[in-house]
Amino acid sequence: MEEEDDAMGSFAEMGERLNDHQQGLKEHRQKLSQKEQELVLAIEAAQTFLEQNVQDPLRDEEVALQENLNVLMEEYESALSSADSQLNVIEDLHLELQKFRKDHDEFETLMIHSEKELQKIKAEEFDSTSLTFKLKKQKFLFNDFQFLKGDLRYLRRSWKSLFDAAFLFEIRNAIESYKIPIDPDAISQRVEETVESADARFNALRSECIGLGIRLSTKVFEQWQEKADELRLWLERVERERRMVQLEAIPNPEILQQELENIMVLQGEISEHEDGVEKLQEAAKCLLNLSNDVVPNIVQLRKTTATIEQRFQRLRQETSEQKRTLERTNVQVEDLEDS
Repeated sequence: MEEEDDAMGSFAEMGERLNDHQQGLKEHRQKLSQKEQELVLAIEAAQTFLEQNVQDPLRDEEVALQENLNVLMEEYESALSSADSQLNVIEDLHLELQKFRKDHDEFETLMIHSEKELQKIKAEEFDSTSLTFKLKKQKFLFNDFQFLKGDLRYLRRSWKSLFDAAFLFEIRNAIESYKIPIDPDAISQRVEETVESADARFNALRSECIGLGIRLSTKVFEQWQEKADELRLWLERVERERRMVQLEAIPNPEILQQELENIMVLQGEISEHEDGVEKLQEAAKCLLNLSNDVVPNIVQLRKTTATIEQRFQRLRQETSEQKRTLERTNVQVEDLEDS
C-alpha cells in the first residue's frame, strides 16, 4: 500500500484518512483470507504428489518441495499476522481519534455557550438596574464552569488514550514498518496543542467570569449600602414624627381629621418604600450567597438588613392599628356631636 502525504489537516480530515486506510487494510486482509483455500489446495496437491512418487531419484525434489511448502506457509501466516496486527493498531488509533473529536466537540459547544452568556452579562454590566439579577446569572455561569472543568478533564483523558495509541503504533512500526497516511507524532502534537489551547481558553474565560462577578458584587453592595442608608433615615424621621403625634392630645374633631389624613399619607409612604425594602433584602441575600470578600462585614450586613426589615414591618403594623383607633374615635366623636 502506497504511503500517502503526511500533510496535516483538520481532525475530520485526519479521521477520513485513517478510515480510508483502515478500509484498505480490511480489503487487504480479506484478500489474504481468500488465498488461504488456494494455499491449502496447493499443499494437499503437493503432498499427494509426494505420496505417489516415493522413488529415490526424486528424494531431493521431495525435500526441496517440502521446504518450499513450509516457507510458503510461514510467509502466508506472517503476512496474515502482520495484516491483523496493523489493522488492530490502525483501528485503535482511529477509535481514539474519534473519541477525542467527540469530547472536543462537546467541550467546544459548551465553551461557545459560556462565552456568549458571559458577553451578554458584560454588555449590560454598566446598567444599574437589575444588578442582582445579573449577579445571579454570573453565579450560575460560574457554577457551569464545574461541568466545563469535567469536560476538560475528559478531553485530557482522551488525549492520553490517543497519545498511548500513537505511541503503540510507533513501537509496532519500528518492528514491522507499517504504512500509514498520517504521522502518529503529528497526531500527538496536534492533539496536545488542541488540549493546551482548550485549557488556556477555559482558564481565561473562568478568570474573566470571576472578575465580572467581583465588579457586579461591588456594585450590588454599594447599591445595598445606599438603599440601607436611605431607609434608615426615612424610618428615623417617621418614627420620630409618630412619637410626637402620640404625645399630643386630640382636642377637637378638626385635629382628629387631620391626624387621619396624616396617617393615610404615612401609609402611602410605607407603600412607596416597600419596594426599596424588598430590593434591600434581595441584594443582601445575593451578597450572602457569594464566596468572595466583596462584603466587608457579613455579620453587619445581615444584622442591618434584618433590623431595617423589622422596623419597617413594625411601622406598618403600628400605623394600621393607629389608623383603626383614630377611625373608631372619629366615629365616637361624630356620634357624640349628633347626640
